[in-house]
Amino acid sequence: EQHKNNDEKIISSNWERPALGTIKCNYDAAFDPNLRRIVAGWIARNNQGVAQFWGSSNLRTAISALEAEGKALLCAMQSVWAMGFDSIIFQGDNESLAKIIEGQQEDISVLNLVDNIKNWKRKFTHIR
Repeated sequence: EQHKNNDEKIISSNWERPALGTIKCNYDAAFDPNLRRIVAGWIARNNQGVAQFWGSSNLRTAISALEAEGKALLCAMQSVWAMGFDSIIFQGDNESLAKIIEGQQEDISVLNLVDNIKNWKRKFTHIR
């Protein structure tokens, strides 16, 4: 469910605001298992819910939805970093990916991708 306030901001009713000075970047991937194609999208908002920037990218191929989500996160991280933001919260909808990145779960099929994501995490001052 989305709400529109007087400032023309559209905010999902379950979207939680980041702290002042922090950007929240929501990302997602669309994965076609037959063609193994990925399209990623992301939107970064400030603590008022105002979009700071957004983007999408055709990320070629993946072998699984998990890999597609990981590639979408990596692309969003690179985009946010290129825009100069260093205090960021990334939020996606794949719990397995989050657990793998945090070391609570393992999946060899995305090992190199997760290592790349962890290397990008180090570029930010504050990241969740």
